[in-house]
Amino acid sequence: WTIDKIEAGKSASFYVVVNVTAIGKLNNTAFASCQENRTPINKTSDNITVGPDVKLNISKELVTVGPIYAGDNITYSIVITNNGLSEATLVEVTDVVKGSGEVISCVDQTGKSYSGSVWTIDSIAAGQSATLTVIVHVTAEGMIANNVTAKSDENDTPVTNETPEVKVLPDVR
Repeated sequence: WTIDKIEAGKSASFYVVVNVTAIGKLNNTAFASCQENRTPINKTSDNITVGPDVKLNISKELVTVGPIYAGDNITYSIVITNNGLSEATLVEVTDVVKGSGEVISCVDQTGKSYSGSVWTIDSIAAGQSATLTVIVHVTAEGMIANNVTAKSDENDTPVTNETPEVKVLPDVR
């Protein structure tokens, strides 16, 4: 950039907006010189640490339709999407069944099985999703709901999604 003229004792300022495209350290060095003084002047900013941009979102639905009876197995579809600009790694998904039920299986879209109620997905690329199909065995009549939480190494602020409660009927079929 060229500034035509700066009066004695005055200054000129301008701002540079940078689009950061990767995580890591960033610094900025500015150089200035003029016709009257050929000695260049430079100033380097302090290093700025650019962190990852991971924004997880959970959508979930009860796939099983119709009346639900004690003793049935019901299916939930859980989709964790990374709406950020960086890869999400070691995405920890916690599934809590509220009411009379227990998780009996969880499989992702690649066929990988998970056990228990806390699952770790190795990574979810920026703009991509991971889908989990969860089977819950309903153990008694009453109400049942499913609460899912996800967080990653880059963003440990958990996001949560809970399905509405569904009535479970006694097994009198």
